[in-house]
Amino acid sequence: MKKKINIIKKIAKFTRSQTLDNIPKKTKKILRLLILDWLAVALAGQNESVSKIIRKLEKSNGGKKEAFVIGLKDRLPIKSATLINAVTGHALDYDDTHFESLGHTSSIVISAALAVSDKKKSDAKVFKEGVLVGIETAIRIGIWLGRKHYHQGFHITSTAGIFGSTVAAAHILGLSRKKTMNAIGIASSSSSGIKAQFGSMVKPLQVGFAATRGVESAFMAEKGIKADTNVFDKLDGYGTTYSAEFNDCAFVNLGKKYFINEVKFKFHACCHGTHSVIESLIYLIDNYQLKDNLINRIEIFINPQYLKICNIEKPKNGIEIKFSFKMIIALLMNKFNTTRLDTFSDENCNNKKLLKTCKKVKIVADDKILETESEVIVILKDGRTIRKKYDISEKLKFATLEKKLFFKSKNLLGKRISKNLWYDNFFDISLPSNWLEKNL
Repeated sequence: MKKKINIIKKIAKFTRSQTLDNIPKKTKKILRLLILDWLAVALAGQNESVSKIIRKLEKSNGGKKEAFVIGLKDRLPIKSATLINAVTGHALDYDDTHFESLGHTSSIVISAALAVSDKKKSDAKVFKEGVLVGIETAIRIGIWLGRKHYHQGFHITSTAGIFGSTVAAAHILGLSRKKTMNAIGIASSSSSGIKAQFGSMVKPLQVGFAATRGVESAFMAEKGIKADTNVFDKLDGYGTTYSAEFNDCAFVNLGKKYFINEVKFKFHACCHGTHSVIESLIYLIDNYQLKDNLINRIEIFINPQYLKICNIEKPKNGIEIKFSFKMIIALLMNKFNTTRLDTFSDENCNNKKLLKTCKKVKIVADDKILETESEVIVILKDGRTIRKKYDISEKLKFATLEKKLFFKSKNLLGKRISKNLWYDNFFDISLPSNWLEKNL
């Protein structure tokens, strides 16, 4: 019988062993893009209501000026900074996704790593290593938990993400393997988040909780708090309690192969589950000069899991539009730009033209459709039928990916700030917080 791995021990060993000197060049390049994209999205998200509320609340609590906060001139205590930056980074729901693990990892991990690095005055190399081990860990645990966990109703971004923020903090703090194991064990008791909050302000708040509690777990372990470090492997442990699939294969080649390379970036300001539909319809619009008044019906074939994620029938606010196939289709057919933030406005929920188009759209769940793809079929009034299938897992050349992300950044922040952010050498050799305080 094959000996069962000790998951926490394996993650702790990985966390301690990673150095930028030994990782592939491709992974370093992807890591840089992840940080740049998160910063662009977070800076753009600072004026969202949830960001402003949390920022005001944490600022009123005061405390030591330890870590940089997006949207404030003064620094705040490490826990406040982690919470604010993580919430702000996910407020727009415009951050990256790893589809196999079903999680948004960057907002949780980078916020935690940056705050701890600020407090410890770490260098850029250690910060990036923390981000690397954190994102890789969150992805692996997300895969280990699997679809069963997700379909049970858990928000896997935060339930798995807390372990990413924990090990990121542990690496930057220089914790021993044993203390890192204790930190992970501590974090298991704070793993939380439910999908029922999708479309509300609490979705990004769950991301903030995961980031903050992970940092707290690392500091507790540093000071000597000890946990059960077999909690992942026990019959009545974390996995059983959280409806895990126990996909131990998720930890094969940990530290040798990097799943971070497979993270997908968002190029539309809405739920990633809608993006293959968007790309399919944009193709049809561009190639067939498709107009709303020529259409009789639009049928959208999706993977069944998205019926409970991004299929809000009648969105009541701009946040809910981001999770509504029908409204997003209507926006595209009425020439709205889904890369723009103002497209997803409260006002558009009651736009008569959009609501009229929504009535033409039919959503069909199809088990044969992969999670990363969809098929759009348009039945025209003249009797013709046109269709397009698109899979967002298709890999882009690195130069194309970089170009698209820079364009996204320009849309969010403007050309001047984006150009400085992407091409200033100081950014690559310093903490993002130091660059931001110097340039914004």
